[in-house]
Amino acid sequence: MGRKPVGPRSGWEGVGAHSNPSVYEKPKPGELGLNPAQIARGEQQMANLHPQVTRIRVDPTILKLQDPAFASAHPEDAAAAQKRLGELQHTVSLALQHGGRADLCLWNLEKGYRTSPQEMKTVASEYASLVKQLTTAHPNAKPGTFLVSAQNEPNRTKLSPGQVVSLYQDIDASLKSTLGAHGRKAVKLVAGELTQGDASAKWINAVVPKLGNVVDAFSFHVYMHPGETGAAYEGRLRGLRQEVDAAMPKGKPAPELLVTEYGVKGDRPAAARTDSPGTVTVNGKRVLLRDSPEGGFREAQALIALTHAGFSGAMRWGSNAGGPTPWNAWSMTGRPGEGFAKKPAYFATQLFTTAVGQGWIPEQSVGSSRGQSVAAFRSPANGGAASVVANTNTAPQRLSLGGFPPNTPVQVLVYNAGGKGQLGTRPVVTDAKGFVTVSVPPHGVAAATTRLEVPQT
Repeated sequence: MGRKPVGPRSGWEGVGAHSNPSVYEKPKPGELGLNPAQIARGEQQMANLHPQVTRIRVDPTILKLQDPAFASAHPEDAAAAQKRLGELQHTVSLALQHGGRADLCLWNLEKGYRTSPQEMKTVASEYASLVKQLTTAHPNAKPGTFLVSAQNEPNRTKLSPGQVVSLYQDIDASLKSTLGAHGRKAVKLVAGELTQGDASAKWINAVVPKLGNVVDAFSFHVYMHPGETGAAYEGRLRGLRQEVDAAMPKGKPAPELLVTEYGVKGDRPAAARTDSPGTVTVNGKRVLLRDSPEGGFREAQALIALTHAGFSGAMRWGSNAGGPTPWNAWSMTGRPGEGFAKKPAYFATQLFTTAVGQGWIPEQSVGSSRGQSVAAFRSPANGGAASVVANTNTAPQRLSLGGFPPNTPVQVLVYNAGGKGQLGTRPVVTDAKGFVTVSVPPHGVAAATTRLEVPQT
């Protein structure tokens, strides 16, 4: 394990997922409704995953509650907005369990590209007030616990880059005014939410130079294509990193980058939805990718690739069971009829949330083995360390992982050892040189870490 940091020294934000607000909404025709006991079970499963960062959709109707005349003029709409505010507060509390972080995203502007400059300033002020309300409810949260973003995938809407620049400048000014200078530094303002493709290069060149001195990080949505290798995915991420770095204001260091939406896509049958994860062929049979250990393995490859490319964290699309069809298709757990069974992606994600601590620094690993991709991490605070290896070979591989304290207990985690997409763990003691030997299953993942807390089932 090497010592050279990869990307800016912003620390590892972590791995997590999107919250599923539709779980709490009244289901529309054809959607899956859940009773309170089922919702609680799904929430507990996600809590056991220990997601390190959760992207939370903030419905813009919640902001209307700050208008004193709104409730009297529109009582039904106000009641619905108040319910959404309660769900938002609940979801934030869930996200912060076990030291997790909350990525608040004002999903859209209600008037979209028709929002006037003055209306945008009003929205920014109301959003900052909401952020203050949510952060004040968690006074013991460490700086950086809350991430703040707005306008999901603007390069797929009719907003202009200029409008997005104005929106973030207004939000930054409102956060400073509402939270004070110290409070503004305690939250992380993240701009972008750009889909890779969809003229993303044009948007980077238009937005980054004007916001590089304003925001704390930039974010992208990047999925693995059907059949795409980890190396090819890494190449696309590196391309984004290079484009952002080149567009930054002169003299500014490389910014922190996040993938705030990722997933793996398989083959898509003709009748499937365009946002479905698709299928994969296993032993001559076509199965849903999310039911396949291969899907979880490729997600691990994606996470290793983003650390190599200098990104500091990633949030998977989909988390809880239930909700409309797209959420069910991407969920890490199954439907009620499946007993909310944990899918392979759950265990692949849990390997990372267990092995790698927040704030740890991704490092360039020393040494390599054909068919393996390795991500290394080290804690600048207490000497903690982790190494994660994905094996693309069709046979198991025995590897020695170093960089750990000598003669010290570590935990070894293995994904897909039995070929069923499960996660196993065992305690090991490093040798006198700080090495530990792991067996990495075919299309499996192994991790060695100084973090000894066993993943919850």
